[in-house]
Amino acid sequence: MPKSDSKVKKQLDELKPKIQKYLKATLSRGRYEHITRVVKVSKKYAKKLKLDIYEAEMAAWLHDLSKEMTPRQLLLIAKKKKIK
Repeated sequence: MPKSDSKVKKQLDELKPKIQKYLKATLSRGRYEHITRVVKVSKKYAKKLKLDIYEAEMAAWLHDLSKEMTPRQLLLIAKKKKIK
């Protein structure tokens, strides 16, 4: 198994409660439950494939972050971030 990047682990440990709180507040219950299942599977496969478990978990938590946003909401975020 590759050595996990302690920086990613530290970031995940720090951000995970905030990410979970945000997702619970903004996504439907079904979408949130889907994400928690994806997190479990991602960690399992990362371990099996000898990938960084923390990177896999971070990606899993964030993979559907904007799934339930309207196009208007996405455009407003892009505008605020100056993304063209």
